[in-house]
Amino acid sequence: MSHGIRRAARIDYRRDVSTICTKPKIVVSIVGDKG
Repeated sequence: MSHGIRRAARIDYRRDVSTICTKPKIVVSIVGDKG
């Protein structure tokens, strides 16, 4: 079961990374709001 959870987390992580790479403007706006 733990292996399945880690695998799912890894997939979500890669999906987030791809979203950040393809949508840098959204990330910049979020960082600006936090800063």
